[in-house]
Amino acid sequence: MPINDTNLERHTGTATSSEYSGAHTNDSDGDAVMTDSTESDPSCSAPDLGAVKDASKGVSDNTLAGYQSLIKQCEKWLKDHHLIKPEDMFFRADPHLDSPDMICAWIMDLCDLIRLDGAVRPETELFGLGNETWHQSEVTQKWLVSTAERSKVENRQPVLMLLHL
Repeated sequence: MPINDTNLERHTGTATSSEYSGAHTNDSDGDAVMTDSTESDPSCSAPDLGAVKDASKGVSDNTLAGYQSLIKQCEKWLKDHHLIKPEDMFFRADPHLDSPDMICAWIMDLCDLIRLDGAVRPETELFGLGNETWHQSEVTQKWLVSTAERSKVENRQPVLMLLHL
């Protein structure tokens, strides 16, 4: 016999989805919305889904803030190096044809021993991670970029995704 809502409890000892109808709501599109299960049943000791929702929102906000910071840094670098006009926006709906190459130039200038203008990076600056994979610093807990991963950037798929943020 196939398992469905009507015989789910018999097979698993769990309640059917119809018994949970008060524990969730739907938005205007019909999608389930996370709610705190104690709102509909105070005797329920389920985890506070509201707290999970709030925590995940913080992660999303921080991720977006990180992307926006990188966008500003990249755009400033491109303007400072006269690759785009000061009044131009680099990240836009109709990306420049050379956008992937410009982003690679920005990454290379920030990460390589020799900058694009030929200047050698001072020993006081971190560089030379080209033979390492992406890894998290034990000191700062930040993720360090590897120039060995540049081939993935040059593949242009991740770069083009950034252009549409």
